[in-house]
Formats: sequence, C-alpha cells, structure tokens
Amino acid sequence: MRYLFGIDIGGTSVKIGFFSENTELLEEWSMPTVLSHLIAEICGNIRTFLKERKVEFCDILGIGIGVCGIVKDGIVLRSVNLGWENVDVISEFQSELGSAIDMVLLNDANAATIAEFSVLRNQYSNMVFLTLGTGVGGGMVLNGQLLEGANGKCGEFGHLKVDDKYREVCSCGKIGCLETIVSIRGLKRLALHYQKILPTKLSFDRLTPKSIFDAARKKDVLAARVVTEAADALATAMVMISDIVDPEVFVLGGGISQAGSVLLKAVKDAYFRKTSKNSNTEILLSVFKNKAGIYGAAQQLQKKTGGK
Repeated sequence: MRYLFGIDIGGTSVKIGFFSENTELLEEWSMPTVLSHLIAEICGNIRTFLKERKVEFCDILGIGIGVCGIVKDGIVLRSVNLGWENVDVISEFQSELGSAIDMVLLNDANAATIAEFSVLRNQYSNMVFLTLGTGVGGGMVLNGQLLEGANGKCGEFGHLKVDDKYREVCSCGKIGCLETIVSIRGLKRLALHYQKILPTKLSFDRLTPKSIFDAARKKDVLAARVVTEAADALATAMVMISDIVDPEVFVLGGGISQAGSVLLKAVKDAYFRKTSKNSNTEILLSVFKNKAGIYGAAQQLQKKTGGK
C-alpha cells in the first residue's frame, strides 16, 4: 500500500495528516509552530512517525504542504506569521528528508479551498472560502477553477479594510483590516475593549474565542457584542467580495468557525442586511473544519502523482 502526507503549516500550530493513496485520512496529529528549525522539526516528526509505524519511506507517494503565506512557483514569497521571505520550502524539505520525493506547495487557505470544493463541486461552480484563525485568509473557485492570481496573492481577504472605529494596525502594516477584528487576536482585543464598559461573566485570565462564543450562547452581554461586531466586519468584507466575483456560496472555515451556529447566524443576519435584497448566496460552515488544510494539501499531491 502507498501513502502520502498532507501538512498545514500555520502561525500557531503545524497539522500533519497521514493518508492512503486515495486521500483517506488514516492518522493525524499536530505540533506547535516553533519558528527556529521549523522544517527540520517537521521532518524529524515524520521520520519518527514512519519508524514507529514500520512504514518504509519508499512507500510514500509524496507530501503536500499548505503554508500561511504568499506562495508562487513552489516558493514562499512572504509569510508574516512565520517570518519567511523567499523560502524554497520544497528544497529544504527534500534536503532534510534526504530524498527527491514528490512534493507540492500551496497557500494554506488555497489548500483548504480545494478540500471544501471537493465536496461541493456537484452543487456549485463558484465558491469563496474564508478561513478564520490566527489570521484571516481565503480562496476562490470561479467556474470550477481555483484562482491564485498573478503573484499568488488571490484570496488575501484578511487585509480588506472594514474598520474605521478601532483603527488597529494590522500585521501587514495597514490600518483597519478585517484580520484586526475577526481573528483570534482580534476577538480578544474586542473583548478587552468592552471589559470595563459592558457586564460579563467572562474570565479574562483564560480568554479564548471559544470562551467568547460559549458565553454569547448564554446571552452574555459583552460576548454577544463581540460576536455581533465580528460578524458585522466579516459580512462587510463578504459583501465587497460578492460585488466583485458574485459567488454562489461562501464557506466559513478555520478554528473560529467551530463556534458553529452562533457565528453562522450572526454572519447571515449581517450579510443579508448589507447586501442586495435579491441575493440568494448561500453561507455554509466548513465540512472539514480544522482539517481542511491537510486534506486539500493531500488532494493536491494525489492529483500531481495520480496515485502512481
């Protein structure tokens, strides 16, 4: 039997999936993103895994890798969260593994987009995927084709300007980006802003997006305000996107999307309040959730090799 790996390198953690040649997920695990010697750590992790499972390296079809950053022609041109610029990731992996193994490299949000579209392609031809987590990214499929753009920057939705109230400086250097509101840091920042203004039962010593959304479900006043403002910012960006590419469906993914119905309802309410009255755009939650990146990376590798 042949196998392959799908890897999702994010700003907070690295997710690794071990797949059959037909991209059935067999095992998965994660490790913290430690910037020093990151690629060496990932490759060491893979070698240890294969040794423990008694799987020979020659049985590995290849490795698909999604990275949080701008990717073009197999190079990470820039990744703010990883501190990478013009990094030849494939060459570094192959050097660490001591093998010219088949590999593909793509933006992590594009990898997740590929996975989500794989289950929707029979219903839709035009999809926009938004991933909400450490940062905000996304991907677009138009007429059944993934768009990457001339310089690999297609889908950088997190840097759409949506805010004039808080005027936070984004990691990209601009002010008021979507990422400053609808991200892990952004949600925490909103909660801290309202800490002395609105009543709440939130514990600020252990503040997380999950605790905020859980409190919102229980009608916590502060948490509900945070969710409403985050949903409003996200909907503003979605209307901008819709006015340009007119997708049939938006899919919300990433760790924050695991808030589920409380987030989905707030986003739908805000979106349909802001968009044209005859809009029939669907808004769905991710099918693969936090695993979308590893699935999409594996699917892209499988497509390249054809399961050879």
